[in-house]
Amino acid sequence: MNTQMPKNELSCRDAWRDEFAEAEDSYKEILTWDPFEDWELNAMPESTAETNLESALEILYSGKGKKYATRFLQITLDVLDRAFAENKFRSKKCKYGVPHNLGSAARVQQYAQALQNGKFSEQALLESGANYEKWTKRQKWDAMS
Repeated sequence: MNTQMPKNELSCRDAWRDEFAEAEDSYKEILTWDPFEDWELNAMPESTAETNLESALEILYSGKGKKYATRFLQITLDVLDRAFAENKFRSKKCKYGVPHNLGSAARVQQYAQALQNGKFSEQALLESGANYEKWTKRQKWDAMS
């Protein structure tokens, strides 16, 4: 079996490198933004954190720009650390999302920690899953869902 790619096709890594090369200036600019600006208005800090995690992953897939990825991972963790410390997920602005937001935040936090230092809490991931399960049981699903 021939496992070599045809010469005219890009590998996934090549495609991610091309994407990073095109987006590098955008990543640099995004990293100048303050994730805590208008913090009191942020009703979905878990989404803020997840967007930063996704940026870190896209950069890591490319094999380039590790310093940018490291900064996105740190922002992810800083946002979640603050949100958990302030119990923001249960605040007036965010409480509509419980327990989904708690599950999402815990999952994103564990993934970011694992990428940053190789450590994660299996228990936190199990609790994250339990929060998703609680949330799905409260939903009214139709036949199409």
